[in-house]
Order: sequence, then structure tokens, then C-alpha cells
Amino acid sequence: TGDYVGIGAQVQVRDGWLTIVTPLEDSPAFKAGILPDDRVVEINGKSTFGLTSDDSVGMLTGEPGTKANLVIERKGQKMPMTITRE
Repeated sequence: TGDYVGIGAQVQVRDGWLTIVTPLEDSPAFKAGILPDDRVVEINGKSTFGLTSDDSVGMLTGEPGTKANLVIERKGQKMPMTITRE
């Protein structure tokens, strides 16, 4: 067993891209303003296109207090953001 944490969002792959189903209340993703249907197009500089949900979740999880650098696409606009895992 071990402790691992992430950004606090339910995700799934849609049309080949990692997509937010819902951010969990009071999670880092929620506090950062991530919304349902946001597309996570990059995690730490790597494209999420074609990755499985498990591969993407593996990239989102890590030690508490570490950062995940994301690029979120919403309505055609890309927004870089850094989220601290909790």
C-alpha cells in the first residue's frame, strides 16, 4: 500500500483526449477553476491524445505538495495552469 494523491477530478477519455467528467468539491482542480468537459491536452509537457485513462491518471497522481503542469482546452481556447496535488 502507499499514499498517492492527484488533482481531484473524475476523468475519462473522449475522442482520444483526456476529459474532465467532474472536479471533486474543494479539490485542487475545483479550486483552480477546472470545469466538466474541459479537455486536458497536456500533462507536464506530454500530450494526452491517445493515452488511456490509467496512463493519464498515473501522470496526474504523485506525492502530496508536488505540482502538475496542465494545458486545459475549453471551447477551443488553451489555458496553461499549475495545480498542486493534495
